[in-house]
Amino acid sequence: MVEITAYIKSKYGIHVRPAAAISNVAKEFRETRIILVDPEKPNEEIDGKVLLNIINLNKKCGDPVVVRTYDKNEQAAADAVAKVINEFEIVD
Repeated sequence: MVEITAYIKSKYGIHVRPAAAISNVAKEFRETRIILVDPEKPNEEIDGKVLLNIINLNKKCGDPVVVRTYDKNEQAAADAVAKVINEFEIVD
């Protein structure tokens, strides 16, 4: 298992576009289980490949999200998903 804490960069928080970006990157790692966790609710694990689940995290700009990965390519998967969370920003 690999665990990385990432912080929401988008000034609008997690909505459809950043959630889609997270989900699309997560889906590239077919053999890796990718879980997102709200640190305020550590017992609620969200499937990082399901768009609606990611949106339902309801995280705002600056909020932390824990990325947990299991199985094959877990480090690469955790790094890729955390990078999207840390860097996704909508340019006005």
